[in-house]
Amino acid sequence: MASNAVPDMPGNNPEAIKARQDLFLSAFEEYGTIARACEETGIGRSTYKRWKRDDKFDFISRFNDVKENFAEDIELTLFQRAKDPKSNPVILIFALKGLLPDKYKDNAQVNDETAKDIMKELKTKFRGIKFDESESADTKTAQQQAEDILRGKSGEQ
Repeated sequence: MASNAVPDMPGNNPEAIKARQDLFLSAFEEYGTIARACEETGIGRSTYKRWKRDDKFDFISRFNDVKENFAEDIELTLFQRAKDPKSNPVILIFALKGLLPDKYKDNAQVNDETAKDIMKELKTKFRGIKFDESESADTKTAQQQAEDILRGKSGEQ
C-alpha cells in the first residue's frame, strides 16, 4: 500500500490536497474502482467522500472525467473483441445493447391500454367460455383477466 503522503507535499495545505487528489485520480484511471485507488494511494474512502462532498479543486468534475476515460477504455476493449469472429456471443450482445439500446433492450414494456385491448380480443376469440362476471372486467387487472381466461380454457373454476 502506498503512503498517503505525497513527496514534497506534506500536510493539508491546498497544494498537498490537490496533489493527493491527482494521485487518487491517476490510480482510479488505472484500476477503475474506488477501493483499489484508495488501497494503491493509501487514501481512505472517507477522504474520497469528503473530497466529493466539498468538491475542492473541482474534484467531482475531474473524477467524472477520469471515470468516463476508464469506461471508454473498457468500451474500446469490448468493441475490439466484438469484432473478432471467434468472440463470445455474449460480447456481441453487450456491444449491441450499448450501441443500439432501443433495438436491443432487455424487456418490452406494455402499457395498460394495450393489455386491455388484448384482453378484449381474447374474450371475443374465446366466446362461449364462461367467465366470472362478479367483478367488472374494467376493475380487474390484466393479469386477473388473463388468469380467468386460462382457468376457463382448462376447465378449472
